[in-house]
Amino acid sequence: MNDTEATPQRLKEGVQHLKEWLAKQPHLPNVDDEEWLATFLCQCKLSLEKAKSKLDGYFSYRNKYPQLLKNRNPFSPEIVQAREAVTIAASRDLTKSNSRILHFRPSGDTSIYDVDAVIKRMFMIVDAAYLEHERHVNYVIVFDLRTINYTYFLKSLHRIPHMVDIFFNAYTERVVAFNVINGPPVVNLIVKTFMKYLPEKLAERVYVHEHISDLLECKWVDPDVLSEDFGGNGPSLKEYDEYTTSSLEKHATWFAEQDFICSNEELRRKEDNDPEQLQGSFRKLEVD
Repeated sequence: MNDTEATPQRLKEGVQHLKEWLAKQPHLPNVDDEEWLATFLCQCKLSLEKAKSKLDGYFSYRNKYPQLLKNRNPFSPEIVQAREAVTIAASRDLTKSNSRILHFRPSGDTSIYDVDAVIKRMFMIVDAAYLEHERHVNYVIVFDLRTINYTYFLKSLHRIPHMVDIFFNAYTERVVAFNVINGPPVVNLIVKTFMKYLPEKLAERVYVHEHISDLLECKWVDPDVLSEDFGGNGPSLKEYDEYTTSSLEKHATWFAEQDFICSNEELRRKEDNDPEQLQGSFRKLEVD
């Protein structure tokens, strides 16, 4: 499956191949949801080898980072507070470039900011997209830093490598643009430090906009989809936030079940590499 044309027959064959492969991996769980597997495969551009590597990471990283990828209850106080600490709101519609915009806005109250909970909720949002069978969708991130300060950065620094590791070795999404707006004078230092943890190709997709007009001119940003609170013509941030939260709550049962659907490293074949070696260092990954 070298080309990326997702015909029904190619998807069916690819999903069957992945199901058979999973069944032969003693340390990995079986996946019966063929639509979920088809979505995962589509997000890997129909590359079976990439999908296998990502699936191994997807299930093994729940054990590697349980504080970020387990105990994911959208109704829990932890996740509710994470929503209050940092608004992460996905757009309902796609941009003209077939991307979904993720709006980020910290509340400014660092006393309620728990970086683990915020990262956990962020990956829950990505998982919800899998469950809605979104295929071939890129992400455009717009991060409003008007309330940012060093406390956020200090609380987050130790988790940035882990977040990047998970994103590139266990999830399939492509970030085509990471836009920063309303940054205070120290934002350049913060962004430059953050970029050190990113693969070079992704770091090139980080844009710091001094003016909203610059953001609107970015080829990846669709003004009709961008929230009006971020300078666009789209729905309010509150509407997008409610839409995003409802998508998590809709799948609460699925999230509860996933704590028990992960790899059993004791059963991993001795000749297999460990997950990190299997998928490579995130610093060396080729970014789509």
